[in-house]
Amino acid sequence: MPPHVASPIRQRIREHRAKRGWTQAKLAERAGLALGTVGLAERGKHDPHHVTLDAIARAFGITVEELMMPYRMSSLSVSEPPPSHDELPQSLRGLVDLLRDEPEPVIRVVTAAARAIADELKRRSPDTLGKARSSR
Repeated sequence: MPPHVASPIRQRIREHRAKRGWTQAKLAERAGLALGTVGLAERGKHDPHHVTLDAIARAFGITVEELMMPYRMSSLSVSEPPPSHDELPQSLRGLVDLLRDEPEPVIRVVTAAARAIADELKRRSPDTLGKARSSR
């Protein structure tokens, strides 16, 4: 797992555990993992194996995909039906057109993620966006 992916996952494991008030030992017990495995995953001593991530996600009652999502995106509601094509801002219509043949749940998740990204970009100042663009 690339380091840029592993670090946020480690943080997310810690966040989910803390949100539930669990110790590492409690998470290890619920996930059926050794305490050391959970500790290493949270401290970043190694990249968590997909089997480890699956066990941890199941212990939290979520999917591995949800565990890997950034915090803001994981809290989005994707239970409502996706908006019609005409209801979407022009900037999202092309994205939805690309996903036209995908199942509705995939479209919901991608639409929610795109909205979260758009909202985050709107919140940032023009200076911040300018710096981000110039560093590419």
